[in-house]
Amino acid sequence: MDGQRAVARIEENFELLDAKTGRTIADIRGIYIFTFTPDSRWLVGCGGTLVERDSEHKTVIRAWDSRTGQEERTAASFQMRFPADICFNAKGTMLALYGDCVFCLYDWHGGCDIIRGESRHNEKWYHLAKLFFTDDDSYLFARGYSTQEGNALLRLKVMDPEAKFELVKGSTGATVAYSPSLPLAMTEIKNKTEVVNMLTGESTPLRGANMSGPFAFCNQSKTVLFRGDPPDKIVGYDLNSNIPVFVLDAPDYFPRNIFVLPDGKVIVTADGRIIGWELP
Repeated sequence: MDGQRAVARIEENFELLDAKTGRTIADIRGIYIFTFTPDSRWLVGCGGTLVERDSEHKTVIRAWDSRTGQEERTAASFQMRFPADICFNAKGTMLALYGDCVFCLYDWHGGCDIIRGESRHNEKWYHLAKLFFTDDDSYLFARGYSTQEGNALLRLKVMDPEAKFELVKGSTGATVAYSPSLPLAMTEIKNKTEVVNMLTGESTPLRGANMSGPFAFCNQSKTVLFRGDPPDKIVGYDLNSNIPVFVLDAPDYFPRNIFVLPDGKVIVTADGRIIGWELP
């Protein structure tokens, strides 16, 4: 969701929607994962196709004009059966993709040339997800998995060709949210919800509230949002004072995702519905 457009899953396919009216702009077929470019110009998705001549599965990066819903670009094709996560940097110049134990970083404006590509045989980490670039493109954050650490928060020095994903914090939960402006992540660590500094590995537990994912940062990362108790409430929690400061009601719904739009609106997807609020 980018504030103007949204994507909803309808059975095995997706629909590109006008976020304000709910009008369907286009049916999107044949993709598993998607994201918007930072300028909201393109909806970019990845899907698989079977190449008959060698019976290999290929993943294709495709782009749709978010205003018209027309597919305009096929950016790259490579050997991968199931893409797992995809994200852009803030400038929209680099695209990170992970799937089938293969991590790739692409130059989007240069036609998706591979900047770097790695397989699990060069890494100790598996099942990367929740990819996220820092504002200055110096790091890519991720959630990964290893047999020693279980789920863990990781970081990668983007432009260092010799760098590997390194451990920031181990034994984390599966749900992760990143600050859009600070090197912070929010996740569960040994059944406690904590805010983790992704550069130092230091973490601060949040107290005084029942907290569970999904999570989101807002108010210049001074406040975090999470599903409350009962679960049809979204709680705003002030990081400076370490206390809840407001509650948003979503009666009879179970929030699955929380998005904070650039204009400050909070959007929640819940039980097949999209619900929105103005931040207090």
